[in-house]
Amino acid sequence: MKWLIILVLFSIPSFSTLLQPGYFGMHDDLQIMRIYQMDKCLRDGQIPCRFVPDMGYGFGYPLFNFYPVMPYYLGEAIHAIGFSLIWSVKIVFILSFLVSAITMFFLGRFLWGSLGGLISALFYLYAPYHAVDVYVRGAMSESWSIAWTPAVFLFIARVIQKPELKNITLLAIFSALFLMSHNPMALIFTPIMGVWALIHLWQTKNLESIPRLIIGGLWGLGIASFFTLPVLVEGKLVHLETLFIGYFNYLAHFVSLHQMFISTFWGYGGSVWGIGDGMSFQIGWLHWGGLLFTIPLIIIFWKTQREKSIVLIFLFLIFWASAFLIHPRSNPIWEKITILQTLQFPWRFLSVTIFVSSLSIGSFFVLDMRKKLLLALVMVSMVGLFVVYQSYFTIEKVVPLTDKEKLSGALWDLQRTAGIFDYLPKTAKFPPGGPAPETIEVLKGEAQVSNFKKGTNWLYADVSVSNDATLRLPIIDFPKWKVFVNGKEIKFDNENDLGQPTFGVYSGKHTIFAKLYNTPIRIFANIISLASLIILIMVLFKKWKNP
Repeated sequence: MKWLIILVLFSIPSFSTLLQPGYFGMHDDLQIMRIYQMDKCLRDGQIPCRFVPDMGYGFGYPLFNFYPVMPYYLGEAIHAIGFSLIWSVKIVFILSFLVSAITMFFLGRFLWGSLGGLISALFYLYAPYHAVDVYVRGAMSESWSIAWTPAVFLFIARVIQKPELKNITLLAIFSALFLMSHNPMALIFTPIMGVWALIHLWQTKNLESIPRLIIGGLWGLGIASFFTLPVLVEGKLVHLETLFIGYFNYLAHFVSLHQMFISTFWGYGGSVWGIGDGMSFQIGWLHWGGLLFTIPLIIIFWKTQREKSIVLIFLFLIFWASAFLIHPRSNPIWEKITILQTLQFPWRFLSVTIFVSSLSIGSFFVLDMRKKLLLALVMVSMVGLFVVYQSYFTIEKVVPLTDKEKLSGALWDLQRTAGIFDYLPKTAKFPPGGPAPETIEVLKGEAQVSNFKKGTNWLYADVSVSNDATLRLPIIDFPKWKVFVNGKEIKFDNENDLGQPTFGVYSGKHTIFAKLYNTPIRIFANIISLASLIILIMVLFKKWKNP
């Protein structure tokens, strides 16, 4: 406990600037909107949340069927207990810092002992790319993926070492949280986790742990299935091409050796073609320098503690492989392994470099050394971190702002239209050029629409038709929107620029009801997640009753 208290105290400077009133600018300035949409979904009974009502210029689209959900469920939980949306966003970022430090501490302690774990945790927390993720990019999902990664590595090793139910359960929990945090990070780290598992299996020769390791992984996938399976299966239903072309083409975002290893530039601008970037891509002098100093340790441990030496060799190789993939010389690999191109930004591999270098640096504290030398090394490490990096962990400019101001007027329209083509259903040929109508449109004939109500994934209206009419709903069709007239499902046409459901009604009084139902894969995914959660609750309850 004392180590965690020390860690939390030393973590405060990383997020202290977030504790002041007001908001702060960031590249991905949709965090408030996403939590607000999640709040609307859950209050409306749309669980799990998939279709958000206000984005896409008010037509709505299936954002949370594809966009990582974990940080936004957390943000909604914080908002639901009384915090404003602005404070909910800041608290979620603060927690991502704290959780990343805590998970790295436990992974480092597993390998190097408590002091080594503390140093690894602080290096991980204060890595420059960590500050980029929060204070420059505002990448909430990626920052949480960085936070959960050490926990997954830890419990892979623990299950192999001691395949008991507690470790399997924790592997499942952290794997699920990791999978629901950020899709590109899952793609980057999963193969590395696989090699990590093979190394520990080879070292322990505990092949009997393999089935339980698989169970833990599949259980975690099961918990996350409500999100993960639709992402894998239903991507063909939405426009994803805009996520990988133009600005988001990977070719525009390679990084030079000078930017990675030499430059200490810091800025709040964007990533651009060439070396004129307005943001920092440094790994950090202390990180790559500390990693180089582990080379003598590899030799020393090879003679006395070979298992630790092999771990350090693994981390060393992963570091340089990741750094190479950030550099333009690696383009032939990106061209051949095309799935890498879906990462958009090669510099996302900086998350790997800070992970493996931070974990490696804790290994110094395994050495048997005099207390004075040990204390000196600790002091040099901590002072170095704060002197070199702490200035990066700050807001560029405080923006006086309230929830009401952010969700009204021009700022509201900006929130509704930002990223308008991302995850837009393919039924829409073009993104909306104007706000959605406030009620059902009458295209032909004569009809009066009254009592119009619109939820997050449904709408209702009474329609009085005096002359046969053609109606169009203010939504974009996406499987499976269904339309009912007087309680009877009807077929509709969506062959228009925005893919809006369009249908005819005869003269008379009618009730119109439309709702987005689940496809078979969504139903299956929900069932798998529910079953996995029930098993988890049963296991936790049993453990609580019989500790």
